[in-house]
Amino acid sequence: MAIALPKIEPESASSQLFGMTLRTRAKPLHVFIVALVFFLDSGVPSLFWGASDFTQGRMIIAAIVLAALPAAFFFRTRGYPFRGWSGWAPVLLFVWIIIVSWISNSLVFGYSLSNWLFATYTMVPLLVPILWRTLGMSAADILVGIMVAGALAALLVVINTIMPMPQLNLMRRMSAFGEYGNADRLVIMKDQVVLGMLLILSIPLGKEQLVRGMLPWLIPLGLMIFVVTQTFESRMALLTVVFAIPIFFLLSRASAKRQFTVFIGIIVIGIPAMIVTLQRFIAPLLMAQDLQSYMVENNVMIRVESSAYYFRHFLTTLGLGIGIMSTSPASQNIISDVVLDAYNLNDLGLLGALYQFGVVGLILCTAMTLTLIMRTIHIARFSAHPRRAELLMVGSYVAASMIQPIPSNFFSLSYSCLLGATLWYAMSRSWHEAGLS
Repeated sequence: MAIALPKIEPESASSQLFGMTLRTRAKPLHVFIVALVFFLDSGVPSLFWGASDFTQGRMIIAAIVLAALPAAFFFRTRGYPFRGWSGWAPVLLFVWIIIVSWISNSLVFGYSLSNWLFATYTMVPLLVPILWRTLGMSAADILVGIMVAGALAALLVVINTIMPMPQLNLMRRMSAFGEYGNADRLVIMKDQVVLGMLLILSIPLGKEQLVRGMLPWLIPLGLMIFVVTQTFESRMALLTVVFAIPIFFLLSRASAKRQFTVFIGIIVIGIPAMIVTLQRFIAPLLMAQDLQSYMVENNVMIRVESSAYYFRHFLTTLGLGIGIMSTSPASQNIISDVVLDAYNLNDLGLLGALYQFGVVGLILCTAMTLTLIMRTIHIARFSAHPRRAELLMVGSYVAASMIQPIPSNFFSLSYSCLLGATLWYAMSRSWHEAGLS
């Protein structure tokens, strides 16, 4: 089973914006690199190469990003300069993460250097803006790269549904329905699939010809809709989609006629899918005897227990945070001790930033998230950037991710920091491209 991905327009397409030449179309090679980085980071290629776990993917990406640091000095005039908060915030957060981890491990809990130092590779992708700048990536390269990565991930999930691949068994997670310990769903690059789907939906509002701009992406869009609604079983992902689309329409600068046409199209496609999908989530809630039984039977209580566990240790640090620690059972620390109990900081969103990197870490992550939302929306509404529709959807997606029972954390969690830092680069780069810096 294979599909032909939409044709990516060549670099030669450009326009004049505020007196400078702006490349408006994505370079195929750059799009491939962005998609490849996300796939390598997911660990999927490592599993097919015979790796025993998917963490080797993150190690590969950490090594690539670190290798880009000295290269950045040789290409320091390339692209645009890193300046102020928008340029250096990811680096500032990374430095704070290292400081917290050293103080917490060494002085608070008395762990050795080996307990945490190597584990910092999980957060190195925060520095990926340096890699993107060194490679000369434009905002268009990043946005189309995310769409392609999401489409390929969705295709892989669909193929696995038809022909299960044992190499991907390690990628399976507990089902949102049923007893604790099951592994009924395959989740690969969930955030990239959800965001990629939303970015594709934004295309008609950013193209001169509504239908023509959408046609090449219809098959990838269908694959993404299927996996988001039928296989991921993610309540948070569905809520993000439900909230992001209205936010996008409220803030869009497109004409009323075009907004109405796109809105009707989404209604025709979306309502049947949402009815079928929501039935799966609402039925367990209606059938439960009470809220507590629902939380236990549908794997919600595990997050409450996890939050209570980490909050207790967070208090021990007097607000500093517990920092990074090895998750290997051989390390015997407060994180590795509960790996088998599925007490996962990645499930706690912004609370994870608080527990792991303290009050300062929470402030930095929140400030970066708000900056990402406000600047992408500002670019979309008050500039002539050719990718303003997609940038508006980025802002809508991040904002919708915050309107959740557990607000999302794009910057200090190992599973999301690569996407968050990449979106930060796209924001900073497009701000510069729009002549706003």
